[in-house]
Amino acid sequence: MQHCSDDNALYSELFENGLLITVVDQSRKIAGDRWLVKIKCKVQCSIPASSSPPLEGHLEFPGKEGGKTEGREIYSKIFWRERNFVEAKDRLRVLEDLQKQLKETIFPYLRREAAAEKLRASGTFRLEETSSRRDIDNPFVHLDQDDGPADFSSLFGK
Repeated sequence: MQHCSDDNALYSELFENGLLITVVDQSRKIAGDRWLVKIKCKVQCSIPASSSPPLEGHLEFPGKEGGKTEGREIYSKIFWRERNFVEAKDRLRVLEDLQKQLKETIFPYLRREAAAEKLRASGTFRLEETSSRRDIDNPFVHLDQDDGPADFSSLFGK
């Protein structure tokens, strides 16, 4: 099952164990023809707000909202993969390689039946507090608005 709801979402899947996985492209140009190729893999699950440690059978699709929704709490964990100073011509290949690495290394663990319970018990899941976390998820959003000077001479004075 593949469905994408985020603007830059590359991939989204709801696993049978109730975890929603969303992979988002956070790449940006950094200098000349060089890129920071960065992807965010967000893992989410929803449980009843009154539920304590035993989670079995209570995991559901978290929906688009964050935080508590109709008596449920949304928990999430974010995994990052990135490569610096990638040539523009290699950007898409590197982006595909990073996605492939996620699917080969993290996804098999997350597909396991007890993965959500283990993540929550270990404290790696965090309760989401708001539904609009775009600025928190992408701390470089302000850099996308202004490319700045073409050279760095303004930083060094005379």
